[in-house]
This record gives sequence, C-alpha cells and structure tokens, in this order.
Amino acid sequence: MVPHTLLIVAPALQLPIDLEKEVTVLDLPLPGRREIESVLDGIINANRNQIVVDLSKEDRERLLQAAQGLTLGEAENAFARAIASDGRLDARDIALVLDEKRQAIKKSGLLEFIDSSGSIDDIGGLENLKTWLHKRNGSWLPSAQEWSIPAPKGILITGVPGCGKSLTAKCMASLWGLPLVRMDVGRVFSGVVGSSEQNMRASLRLAEAVAPSILWIDEIEKGFGSGSGGDSGTSQRVFGTFLTWLQEKSEPVFVIATANKIDGLPPELLRKGRFDEIFFVDLPTVSELKVIWKIQLRQRLTASSKASGELTVDDRLLSKLAEHSNGFSGAEVAEAVVSACFEAYSERRPLTEEDLTRTINNTVPLSTTQSEQIKLIRDWASQRAVASTSTEDQDGLTTAGSEGDVASWRGGRRIDF
Repeated sequence: MVPHTLLIVAPALQLPIDLEKEVTVLDLPLPGRREIESVLDGIINANRNQIVVDLSKEDRERLLQAAQGLTLGEAENAFARAIASDGRLDARDIALVLDEKRQAIKKSGLLEFIDSSGSIDDIGGLENLKTWLHKRNGSWLPSAQEWSIPAPKGILITGVPGCGKSLTAKCMASLWGLPLVRMDVGRVFSGVVGSSEQNMRASLRLAEAVAPSILWIDEIEKGFGSGSGGDSGTSQRVFGTFLTWLQEKSEPVFVIATANKIDGLPPELLRKGRFDEIFFVDLPTVSELKVIWKIQLRQRLTASSKASGELTVDDRLLSKLAEHSNGFSGAEVAEAVVSACFEAYSERRPLTEEDLTRTINNTVPLSTTQSEQIKLIRDWASQRAVASTSTEDQDGLTTAGSEGDVASWRGGRRIDF
C-alpha cells in the first residue's frame, strides 16, 4: 500500500472527535513584513517605467506597516489601487492601504474602525499628555529597536467628563498615522454560553492582525467595572483574558482606555505593567481655556462665515472669555460657542461678544452641579495618576465653582515630560 498524506485546508478548525488524535494542526499566520515587502517590490518592478515612486525610507516603512495584517492578495490589491489612483506611490498612499484594513475590521463586526479626524493641535491644553505622545511617535518602527526600547503598551486616561479624553484618542491616531479601532465591550458579551470569551479572543486577534494599531476602549469602567457580577463568572473570565493579553501581547497594539469613574476599576488593571502611564485630565485652567476658546471660535468663524462679522478674536477677548468661563469643561465651552451662534442666527446678524458672554452666564457648569464628585476624582488622582496639564499651566489656576473650592488645586501628580 502506497503511503498517502491528506492535507485539509480550512479557514476555521472544526475537527471531528474521531480525527483529533490523527491530525497535526498547523497554524498559518498572516504574511510578515518581508513577504509584504516582496509583494511591494514586485509591483514596483513590474511598473517601473509607468509609475513614479517617491517614498523616503521612513515612508516606505510606514507603508509596509500599514499593509501588515492583510493577506498577500489583499496587500497586492491595496498597492495596485494606490498606484492606479494617480500613477504615483508616495506617503499619501498610506491612507489608501489603511482603507483595506478598515474593510477587514468592518467585516468582523467585533471592532469599529474610527476615521482619524483632526490634529493634536485641536486639543486645548493637556501639554503633558501631548508631549508624552509626541515622544513616543514612531516607537513601533524597526529604527526604535536600535535604541533597545519596546513599543509602548498603552495609557489609561481618567478625569472630569467633557475635558478631552475621547478627543485625544481620535487626534492621536492622526498624530501617529495608525489605524484607530474601538472595542465596544457590550458587543463582546453574548447570550450564548462561552461565546463572550470567544468574542474577546477574536477581537484581540483582530487588533493584533492590523498592528501596528491603536485599540480604543471608551469608558472602560462600564465594561470591566468591579461591580459587574451575577453572570456566572462570564465577565470575570472575559476580563481575565483581556488582562493576560494586555500584559503579554507582543504585537505593537497601543491601548488607550478612558474612564470617568476610575475607582470602579479592579486594582489589578491599574498596576504597573498593564499600562505605561495613567493620566488625569482635570478641568482646564484659565490659560488652557484661552486656547480652547480660540480653537472653538476659529472652527465656527471661518473667513466665509456670515457669523464672523466684525468680531475680533484677539488676546483681550480670549482672556475675558476664559476668566468668565473659569470652571467650564472643554465640551461646555464648545456648546457655549454653538449656543451663541444660534442666538446670532435667530436674528440673522453677526456674532457678538455679548452673545458669548450671555451664553456663559446662562450655563451652569459641571464644576458646580457635581462639585462633590469632581473632588472625589481629584482626591483619587492626587498620588495615583499623572496630571495631563503641564506645571506651567497649573500654576496659573484660579478657583472655580459656586463654592470657590472646586478648582483650588489640581488633581494628578505634577510631572513634566
């Protein structure tokens, strides 16, 4: 009898019990960097006389990084699409390659691909946090290995609601030029026994498949809070899977988690080694409020906007608005500008300084309505988290809130990066 070897190729492993002892399972990983690079070189060589290649060494590396997580066929289609669009291959084509990753994530249904919008400069204040992110830009590239540094694991951002935690995640993707995927913990949990753990493992594998990437978990305390029980231990097992992955992951997946009530998180999530740093985002200082007002007014009052009129956005106006709105969050400033624009639109006239002042006076900020909760958050962060605001901006703080004691000090350890 002639010996035979049977090869079974399948996208998912579902072996009958009778064959489990007879079969050797080989897991074929997605193509690595060298395989994707050979595909790119093959396309360039085949079309060398018809296209223009304008890639620096770093741009080429980012293009290859963007294609990691794709199959060879998907990578070839992505590169061909980038070339066919304008007959060039340059840094702008990185976005087209990332679009292929977007399709793969959308098909899974477990993670959500978030389009990176805005610049890190659209965030008013938070200079400590922005400096930390700037210093780690590109640290997942092979050139960083020459310095013997690992890719950063992630950060946990906590603080007062409406002060820029989610906005930081979105703008950070633009700064680093990486795909941003959001995990909705609610999608992970399912009614079928055992499927929640499987969904978590599948979500984490997908995040690694599109690496280097940024995994965003918004309001993590609602999914992994210590009070989540009564489900026969499912949430604990899912949380344990996530903790192990967070500690042991080898792929460059940067995790950015946000939390409003961090005291509800299990202590094992907060220990060193899970995240690189825990940042606390407080109410903006007066100097930060000036920047936020400038950004919000600039976005609303464009050169062609009928709302602009003769309103001059200068240092005098910004200082006045910042002083009057001391104790406001960034979200409250944004809504104040929108409300003032509605006031002007209702009378079909340009926006005035009085409109802005009136909306400030009519707004009761969160620092007044929830002053006790904000104080509790600051008490927790005073020694456990790093302040996102730089020391220079913190020194310019004045009091805020109806009691005058809500913002008399800043939460978070005073460290400048």
